[in-house]
Amino acid sequence: MADQGTHFWFMTFIAVSEQGTVVVHHDGHITPPPNTTRYDLKRALEHRIVKQYPELSEAKVIAFDAQPNQL
Repeated sequence: MADQGTHFWFMTFIAVSEQGTVVVHHDGHITPPPNTTRYDLKRALEHRIVKQYPELSEAKVIAFDAQPNQL
């Protein structure tokens, strides 16, 4: 198994486009810096995703979660 971050996260966006309503899901793993809050992490990931996919700049986040990546 490949090295993974300490946390698993997912984020779902909803947007209205010329094609209609679009729902987009992203997920991954990350090791946040010490003292990072859930809010900080959500904002950083949202910024990273919108930078990579500018068409989501007007989209709204409808779901987000981050949990320790250890069962």
